[in-house]
Amino acid sequence: QILFDKVKSKTDNMEVESDCAYYIANCAIRLDQMGADVLVESFVEDYPTSTKTNQAYIEVAHYYFDQGKFPQALEWFDKVDESSLSYDDLDRFNFQKGYSYFSANKKKEAEPYFNKVLNSKEYGSQAKYYLGFMAYDNDNYKEANTYFDQVSGEEKYKEKLSYFQADMNFK
Repeated sequence: QILFDKVKSKTDNMEVESDCAYYIANCAIRLDQMGADVLVESFVEDYPTSTKTNQAYIEVAHYYFDQGKFPQALEWFDKVDESSLSYDDLDRFNFQKGYSYFSANKKKEAEPYFNKVLNSKEYGSQAKYYLGFMAYDNDNYKEANTYFDQVSGEEKYKEKLSYFQADMNFK
């Protein structure tokens, strides 16, 4: 971060200056420094034509998501231009934004994002589990069973699924 700051102060090249501002803000986020989000906002404001603007938003959102700070992650996910994300980044974006909504108890908002990754190799089973849980939570047991059946073979869900399925059978 210090080296990027030195380079930024000595360069006349606007692109190098912009990149340095991006990496300074990115370092601040990863170091959990006070005002790091302000640095990202300043970067976007000072260099609005930078190709790294959307990347800055998505990286901050992913960082907060990985830290379990879902309300902050949602703020940054909302700023991302989805149309400029790669296919792989889009799957991660959709799952993490859906999960952030889910964690914020905004299940209606989470559903479309989980639906976008149902067929994803990496996120599909997790999305099905959470969609099943939301259906279960809304007493829609038929739909919940459909999703739960699709992930029943996965070890990490077995214990939870047995509880939900027993409870649904009882009800």
